[in-house]
Parts: sequence; C-alpha cells; structure tokens
Amino acid sequence: SFGASALSQSYIKYITPMLKQFDAISVREVTGVELCRKAGRYDAVHVLDPTLLLDKKSYQEAFVNEELRTSIEGAYAFLYFLKNGNEDGDNPFGAVVETCHKMGLKIVVATVYEDIEELSPYTIQPTIPEWVELVRGADVVFTNSFHGTAFSILMNRPFVVFPRKHKASGMNSRIESLLGGLGLNHQIYQERRSIEQIASIKIGWDAVNEKLQLLRQGSLAYLNRSKIV
Repeated sequence: SFGASALSQSYIKYITPMLKQFDAISVREVTGVELCRKAGRYDAVHVLDPTLLLDKKSYQEAFVNEELRTSIEGAYAFLYFLKNGNEDGDNPFGAVVETCHKMGLKIVVATVYEDIEELSPYTIQPTIPEWVELVRGADVVFTNSFHGTAFSILMNRPFVVFPRKHKASGMNSRIESLLGGLGLNHQIYQERRSIEQIASIKIGWDAVNEKLQLLRQGSLAYLNRSKIV
C-alpha cells in the first residue's frame, strides 16, 4: 500500500528496480495498481487487505480466551482516529460528540500516535482483542482509519468514515477502494449530510457480506496462484 494516490517521477524511478525483484505484487487500493504500472509492474493486482481475509467468526474464536477489561454497559459509540485531527483539519470532533449525545450513546475513544484533546475525557487504551470487541459491540463507529473501517464492515456495525485531508489525503484511496467494491461509499462523511444522517443509514449487510466473500475468494485465489500460501 503506497499511502498515496500519486508519486513523483523521481520516486517512481527509485522503486522501479526494487519492484522488479518481487515474484508477485498485490496492492490494497485501485490507485496502487496504476502506480505499479508506472514503475514497470503491469501484473500488479488489487486485492483485499489481509485483515479482511478472515471473517467475523475467525476473530471471535481467536480471542475467545482473552481477558477483556472493556465491557461497556449500555449503548455506545466507538471512536477510532489516527493522529490529531487538528493537524489534518479533517475531523469535526465536537460535532461527533454532539451527535453521540443526541443519539443517546456513551462515547468510547481509542487513538493512534497521540491523544486528541477534545476526546481525552473518553479515551482508553485497549488491547487488540479489546479493540476488536469494542468495534463488535458498538452501536456506531466513527473513524478516519482504514482498519477502523474494515473492522466495522467485518463486524457489520454502522459506521461513518471521515476522509483525511492535506498531506494525509493520500491515505483515503485504500478506504475508497474498499467501500467502492462493497457499495458503501455513502458512509463517507460529506458536509452536505449531517453526521447523524450517515450514522443512521440502514446498511444491507447481507448484500455487503456476499460482495465481501466474493472479494475474499478472489484475493485468496491470487495468493494461491502466486504460490504464497
């Protein structure tokens, strides 16, 4: 995953000889396929992120013996954000908190790299099993993270994705590729719709799960063809 939708010519030139050394190349965003082609790898394939090759049951079984300290009583929203939104200018935290209060939801927050001042009263530091369980049990997930998005889908939870902006905007391509393949682009926050409107969308999870299973089968078939698994 390049984490960018475009690369400079000098960078393309730099990575071209390195990419030639790989037996097979897959990427988790559509834009990554084109970047590989510019670097001379016309065989690059768009596949699912590895976390999506497992299903909900697999994660639940993997963590069945884990001690969880984060049991939340009552309905809650889980907020998972990368970096400080004030730096990216991409996350209306005050509006998210207000929306949670309006929806009658408790607020639980996990962050990456650093805490976010506006959300500090609600912030915890969950283990990985606890993080997965927090997603699974949430009434809605608010995130700007690819994996926050991916696990919301795996756990069939309503979610709202906030696009990254400025220098971090290249991170959006992997999210857009995933949501586009599943028909879930309407879960991306846009200012013309309120956060509550998006959070309240009734997602047809049966259809989404069918599409995800087909994409999973295609990704696993690619790995088998490449003799990686």
